[in-house]
Amino acid sequence: MRKLNKLEIGLLSGLAFAIVVILMLVLPKDDIAIKDDIIETETVVAEESEDNSSDNQISIEERIKEINDNISANKLLGESLGLAVLLYDEETDSGNKEKLHTLINLAVTQISRSEDYFLMEEAMQYKDYIDESKLKILKARFKEQEIAESSTIRIGMTSEEVKKRWGEPNDINKTITSSGTDEQWVYYSKYLYFENDILTAIQD
Repeated sequence: MRKLNKLEIGLLSGLAFAIVVILMLVLPKDDIAIKDDIIETETVVAEESEDNSSDNQISIEERIKEINDNISANKLLGESLGLAVLLYDEETDSGNKEKLHTLINLAVTQISRSEDYFLMEEAMQYKDYIDESKLKILKARFKEQEIAESSTIRIGMTSEEVKKRWGEPNDINKTITSSGTDEQWVYYSKYLYFENDILTAIQD
């Protein structure tokens, strides 16, 4: 192949420059800007997609650690159990599913040791995720708390709710005021105070 001399090289360079100038004059500037924007946008989207993929992988590991820390510290047991079940259903990695299954049963063990009736009631709804031995203990403890709960009274209850738990009082002292009716119910050594049929105070 014959080598180009300096004159021919100069002519070709000039021709190439002229073509570039003509294209810049002919093509609308907006088209060039749009193409640049498309390329830049595609690059940003690709980078964000990679970042999100990495974040998701980190997220499941961080969540498992957070759940484990909360259960070990015996705090947020209900929330931790619910989150572990949710992640268990969504997770496809067998290793992570096994970790979450372990955490579910660990949370149930801690809940069974508590005396929180409502927390146990919440845990019972996840019985399909709990090992049989753990579920048996939870059911027994829940039954015990259910019996205790049936006789427990709380501020905010109505007089009828109190009667269902404690029966009829030994005595009732009633006071009628401009704002309504106040009552003092006497149960042996306990005194219950009602304002307009709502329990507002308990005195030993």
